[in-house]
Amino acid sequence: MIEKLLEAGMNVARFDLSEGSHAYHQETLINLRTAIHNTGILCAVMLDTKGPEIRTGTGEGEIDNLRGAVPTTLTQKDKNDILQWGIPNKINILTLSSVRKGSDLDEVRGFLGEHVHTIMLMSKKQHLM
Repeated sequence: MIEKLLEAGMNVARFDLSEGSHAYHQETLINLRTAIHNTGILCAVMLDTKGPEIRTGTGEGEIDNLRGAVPTTLTQKDKNDILQWGIPNKINILTLSSVRKGSDLDEVRGFLGEHVHTIMLMSKKQHLM
């Protein structure tokens, strides 16, 4: 099926690390790379970070988003996903939540260190409901 997707024009594979385990995504990545090898068609690997959970309600245990501190761009889970799965698997694109200003991207670039030159950063659009 992945070979058919590549032949139909898929050029980016999104790995949503807010769902599933590293082992699950690893299996899918192996299948993708096998399909790339078999077809000779290139496809970028995009790690979609979970990002911070922002609550706008004021129920018990929730923070009011509009008055509380805005969370950082990378959560500890995001950092673990990047270090333990993304970098070892040579991802091409990293999507980020809660990017508010340029210095947020500078923070992520600092975190990536030497890998900053091989990983494209992409900001996800946020919807407040």
